[in-house]
Amino acid sequence: MPEPHRLIASHCEDVIGRRLIVLDGMPGNRAELYPKDLRALARQLIQIANDADQGATGLITYPDDLSVNVHQEAP
Repeated sequence: MPEPHRLIASHCEDVIGRRLIVLDGMPGNRAELYPKDLRALARQLIQIANDADQGATGLITYPDDLSVNVHQEAP
């Protein structure tokens, strides 16, 4: 993940109504990550979890630099 990386999260609910997030853009198997990359990934995942707890819905793009606004796709 040496280049800028973004995650796309689909915020939804499972069949019994629990919050569920489907992620696209996760580093693959045996990904080589530097400590700064792991921290960026952790920040993204924490932001995704926080948004889910606050009831986010639909597709949201999370850039690796969270000082940039996240982008929610139109339904």
